[in-house]
Order: sequence, then C-alpha cells, then structure tokens
Amino acid sequence: MPAEARSRDLLRAVVNIGPSQPELLADLVQLPKRSRAARLRHLAAVGLLAIKGGAVALAKVAPATPSTPDDPAALRRRDRLVGRLGRVDD
Repeated sequence: MPAEARSRDLLRAVVNIGPSQPELLADLVQLPKRSRAARLRHLAAVGLLAIKGGAVALAKVAPATPSTPDDPAALRRRDRLVGRLGRVDD
C-alpha cells in the first residue's frame, strides 16, 4: 500500500498525561510502552460509548439473579457445563 494511502487511514496523536490525571498516569506507567497506545484507544472507545449514552443504558440493566432451573434437561446441561469448567460454585 502506498504511503499516501496509509497516511489517509491513520490518525496520529501525541497525548501528554501529567500529574493532573494521577489515576490514568499510574495505570499507564505500569504498562509496557507498546501497550499504552492500545489502552488509550480502549479508554477512548469507552468514553465515546458513555458520551453517546451507551454506558448509561448498560448501567440501567438490572443485575441477573441466579435461579435454579426446574427443567431436568436444563439441570443436566448446567451440570455438563459446570463439569467442563472444572469447578462447582454452590
């Protein structure tokens, strides 16, 4: 691919993170240098989701309540899956 085509598809940004964002700085300092850009991209994606209301919609979902299935087939399926995981949380 020619360099001109690649440059149109890429957006490079320099991000200065200083002491005014101590939590972010502490998180990024612990990562290898090559992983920091990926972490920032993921955080940006989460931020965009929140701005567009997606995170609010996720927060409004009620937590699932554990229930025991009454159907014998469902119980067998659950037991098979638990056996494959190698643990039982009862």
